[in-house]
Amino acid sequence: MQAFFRPKLAALTVALFLALPLTALARAEMTCSNDGVFHIHKAVALEAALRLGDWYPRWEPHMAHGYGYPLFNFYAPLGSYLLVALHQLGLIYPLALNLALAMCVLAAGLGAFAAAREWYGTWAGVAAGVVYGSAPYLAFNVLLRGALAEALALVWPPLIMLCMERALRRSSRRWAVLCALCVAALVCSHNVTALTAMPLVLAVTALRAWQIGGRRAASIAALGIAGGLLLSAFFWIPALLERGSIQTDQLLVPPIFTYYTNYLTLGELLALPAPTYYKLVNPSPAKAVGALAAGVALLGSLTALSLPALSGEARTQPKQLAALTGVLALAFATYCIFTLDISRAAWDRIPLLPFVQFPWRMLGAASLCAALLAGALTARTGARAPLAAGIIAIAALLGNLSWWYPRYCGNFTEASVASMLEYEYATYTVGTSAKGEFLPALVRELPADNSIANALMHGEEPQRLAGLPAGATTAVQDSNPLNYQARINTPIAFELIYKMFYFAGWRAEVDGQPVALRAAAPDGLARLAVPAGAHSVRIFFGSTPLRTAATAISVLSLLALSIIWLRHAAPKVIIESAASITANASAQRPASALLLVAAALLVLKPTVIDRTDNFLHRADPPLARLGLPIAAELDNGLKLLAYRLMPDRIQSGASFDVELTLAITAPIRSEFRPQFTVEDAAGINWTLNPKQTMVPRWHQEPPPTMYWPVGETAQFVRQYMLLAGTPPGNYRVYASIFDVSTLQPARVLAPAMAGNKGRFEIATLTVARPAAPPDVTGESGLLPSPATLAAGLKLLAFVPDRSSAMPGEQMAVGLLWKSDQPLAADVSISISLAGTELAFTTQPTPGFPTSAWLPGDVWRGRYLVRLPANIPAGAHAWQVSSNGAAITLPDTLRIELPERRYEPIDTANQTALQFGTDVELAGFTLQPAQAAAGSQLQLQLEWRALKTPPAELAVFVHVVAPDGTIITQHDAVPANWARPTTGWLPGEYVSDTHALQLPASASGSYQVLVGLVDRATEQRLPVTGGKADAERALLTTITIQP
Repeated sequence: MQAFFRPKLAALTVALFLALPLTALARAEMTCSNDGVFHIHKAVALEAALRLGDWYPRWEPHMAHGYGYPLFNFYAPLGSYLLVALHQLGLIYPLALNLALAMCVLAAGLGAFAAAREWYGTWAGVAAGVVYGSAPYLAFNVLLRGALAEALALVWPPLIMLCMERALRRSSRRWAVLCALCVAALVCSHNVTALTAMPLVLAVTALRAWQIGGRRAASIAALGIAGGLLLSAFFWIPALLERGSIQTDQLLVPPIFTYYTNYLTLGELLALPAPTYYKLVNPSPAKAVGALAAGVALLGSLTALSLPALSGEARTQPKQLAALTGVLALAFATYCIFTLDISRAAWDRIPLLPFVQFPWRMLGAASLCAALLAGALTARTGARAPLAAGIIAIAALLGNLSWWYPRYCGNFTEASVASMLEYEYATYTVGTSAKGEFLPALVRELPADNSIANALMHGEEPQRLAGLPAGATTAVQDSNPLNYQARINTPIAFELIYKMFYFAGWRAEVDGQPVALRAAAPDGLARLAVPAGAHSVRIFFGSTPLRTAATAISVLSLLALSIIWLRHAAPKVIIESAASITANASAQRPASALLLVAAALLVLKPTVIDRTDNFLHRADPPLARLGLPIAAELDNGLKLLAYRLMPDRIQSGASFDVELTLAITAPIRSEFRPQFTVEDAAGINWTLNPKQTMVPRWHQEPPPTMYWPVGETAQFVRQYMLLAGTPPGNYRVYASIFDVSTLQPARVLAPAMAGNKGRFEIATLTVARPAAPPDVTGESGLLPSPATLAAGLKLLAFVPDRSSAMPGEQMAVGLLWKSDQPLAADVSISISLAGTELAFTTQPTPGFPTSAWLPGDVWRGRYLVRLPANIPAGAHAWQVSSNGAAITLPDTLRIELPERRYEPIDTANQTALQFGTDVELAGFTLQPAQAAAGSQLQLQLEWRALKTPPAELAVFVHVVAPDGTIITQHDAVPANWARPTTGWLPGEYVSDTHALQLPASASGSYQVLVGLVDRATEQRLPVTGGKADAERALLTTITIQP
């Protein structure tokens, strides 16, 4: 009885320990994960296809806006089947996902427990189970990624090794069959994890088969591994061999999905235990194996070098375990190295490895190795194994606990095909994949016709036939999108369009006879020829010879494994290893004590740890930990707390991260995001892609700002790269927080922080000379051959930011230079635009004189150019000269003149308001006449230029309550940013419209005020000629009806 009970008690202890982190999933809320919604929608689509009668739907007809997606032909399906099964038991999908993830954690921990127990003993199993089940990488997959497929895949490697060990040691083909089932489950759970974990499985299997020896051991090992691969052939053979028929190039789009941009640092890999800060909206714990697990793994590895002093036959088993421990140690080190950039050469050369995408995916196998090595360390302590197991389990659990605190993004709501399609449109994703990588190769763009999705979202049967000629009629006989049948009567022959993407397997019949289907870019829709007359048309998704062969292999393998299972009974005598023999009855006491410790921790977490500030769980990080402090209030309910520039000194052309920490002081009603610029003294931005922001791979992006709780903090982090050839010097880093819907930046209320254009300066970035000149071979704007403008100075490229412009616009012009020899004196250059008044003199690299250049240097110069208001229309050539040498560049700037008016249009109200000395407001029209709360006002302004303004001005319109509160506003350059004031000619009239969205709560009397502000200095222009309030002209007073 005791021999039966003690292993069960140990397994229960592991389960109780793992219940502690799993309390994170015991809430009726969705965690803020990257892929959780994707996995729910995969299951929704799978269940919908199953209801159509397809037990394994390689084609999901409801995905991709209803045009279909070959998801499960390429994506491992087992996790989705698990969710569907739980859903069929009555659980709504979000709850089913949480339960499935919890089951994966428990199964992974218990699997590691069983595997380690098989080799090293029960106490070793306890240590291994807790270390693996609480691993930071498992927490990352479960809580931050919501990656059900990978979490499920991490269950199988320890079970494969357990079954293989028992198969080999007991010479049992039944255990080999179970091993094959686990291998097949691994392959069908997650493609990438199967690819990364199989080397570990194969190494351990080969070692143990060699140690046991004999042909039978080799055949059993082959049965377990090959049997599993053959059993899962129905999935992996088509997934591998048909990948050329989809857009696999989207799987490797830099910088997010490429291995060479996702290596870990050593600090991340070996991250130390740290408290979680529960008032931080978006914690970003490191993707790590963890310093604690790595330390235990190192100590466990050393046991391979220390063998007990045994002799004779008894020495065989310790030697075998020492070799096994050595293999696990080598595997652990290898997997860890493959997460670092020192492994780049291997990633570049090993086939299929780039499709892993993220080197940190090696952490799953590394965590398993660390757990098993923790078991080896526990076993090495001998009689102190219970104490060692307890210490390792408690340390692992508490040390990793900060990884197990997720953030939540809303209550559970049931998912459906309609919500899946709505999510596709809202997030611009396709088929539950970020890049639409499984779209058929011919689909270059999604059809503009949304009628299929609209019908599905309203629970209606969509009309999938198109292209019918006039007079043709259709009668749908079966609307199953995988087996669509209709009766068509047409007066003429025509090409029928079936609104489904074509993919190998789609077939068509007309009157029972096969007809050819075709597809063409860019829509990739299936098409077939229909002759004149009345015909029965059937379009259905079938198999292909490759898929049929792969399925046959799996069916035959299943049959063979079933026969082997039935013919080979379990051996009557089970040869147990010395390590797995249960200790004497005195071991019952420490087992019970450890069980009580696990239960006590499970009680303490929700009652004490989660409710107090302690070394595991704190409200806010120290301000010094957040970076350099900022004290500034924004007008959108956010407060700036701190910033970090990482690093604050870089080489020219390198990248850096900038982090901004904000506090939420009031409810935020719109989505805001940050924008950062790196500018020189002239205000020129030097980032490579100024309009694109990239989230660093280590940062967890917060949810939309509308969901941020008041009183908490959040962090934005963005990564930027400087242009190649950026001159050395100090550059100012500016930040702004803008409204995504209007692109308007939030205003900084603190006067000390008030910056230009609704932004604020946060840091200084120092740029140093690079170790070597940049390679500019692929640079845009390269001249046919370098042009020499001065002794030792060559012009390599001309890079304007546009090829056409309008009068008054400001543009940036870039020149790429190279020095062949030392430049004794500082060189000046002149840039002009032929046929215009535009000409100016500057340095090749303003602020970095050419006398500081070295031979071989390549530097970039950038210059801001304001186009004159009277610039003539047409194409004008750029010219660059220096010291008498001149070159006319091949690039031209096409000037397009606006339609100019010198007579005013009729407006409802005429005015004579003058702003500064250059601009007059001649009239305005405000509609509708009767304003209602929640409605939108349209204000049309009629401006007149008294003379050309020397500075670019912006218009601001405010609707103000009696207490001075601005209830709505609109700021823009005139004519919706199309007519900069620096392009106005004297006497010209410009019409300018502004939309003002009134709040639903507005009611009563409000003033409408307008003004002009200098965009460079943020100074408002004084108003004369009418009623004014703080440099704003009063246009009218309106009454808003509730």
